[in-house]
Amino acid sequence: MLEQLKYVNHLGEVVEFGKKGIFANSNDLRDYEWTYDSDRSRAENFRKGVVSKTIPVVISAENKKKCIDLKNRLYEVCEKDIIAEQKGKLYIGDYYLECYVFSSAKSNYLDTNTTMNLSLKIVADKGSWRKLETIKFLHDNAADTGKGYDYDYEYDYSRGLDNRHRIDVDDIKSCDFRLRIIGPVIDPCIYIDNHRYSVNCTVASGELLVIDTVSDTITLVSANGNEHNMYRYRDRVYDVFQKIEPGYHTVSWNSKMDFELTLIHERGEPKW
Repeated sequence: MLEQLKYVNHLGEVVEFGKKGIFANSNDLRDYEWTYDSDRSRAENFRKGVVSKTIPVVISAENKKKCIDLKNRLYEVCEKDIIAEQKGKLYIGDYYLECYVFSSAKSNYLDTNTTMNLSLKIVADKGSWRKLETIKFLHDNAADTGKGYDYDYEYDYSRGLDNRHRIDVDDIKSCDFRLRIIGPVIDPCIYIDNHRYSVNCTVASGELLVIDTVSDTITLVSANGNEHNMYRYRDRVYDVFQKIEPGYHTVSWNSKMDFELTLIHERGEPKW
């Protein structure tokens, strides 16, 4: 059985492994290792640094031209990330690894003009696989009756009169998140259980306020796409970047506003 992978560069260009002439064999993508400090009696300070992985690849096409096209496309999609120094994403199922393809070693390319074996090497900052789970909340109006939304949202909610909903964080550790609050709203405030996430600012119609716990940033995105740093307007009593623990939680909010909560699940290996 061949590996089903997908590489998406920073421009959104895609190479799929396992179909259309490009195939990936067994590899070490799911392997992981922690670095740690130790003395004679204990191991401690577990952490991950830069990691490198190898993907054996076979290109096979029905004629010479198609094989050449596949070779060139694979190179160009990966190389554009190196040139721009912007990471691509390697997907296994719903999980992705941010990485660069930094090496490609070929073999047997002179044996036939319709096949080639190669070995791709990728490098990632931490080797952590992520999965995004977006929960969408809508304010009360005639249109928001609990109907489904776009396919990329795993859960859909429209709020009741009590402004409360339950969510289930299915993970083994606390999750980073991105909170996208859609204007108009003044001083948006959202509670997850008894913890408050609030920013003292005005989000006008057509604007978007984004709280990102990965980068510890609060950004106001205007209607024309300009970004403004709103970090200084954060709540000083409650930590607006506090991660969300596993388990069930009650989400409540303070006004008629739309917002999206994207949980960032992170693992050392993609979930089987």
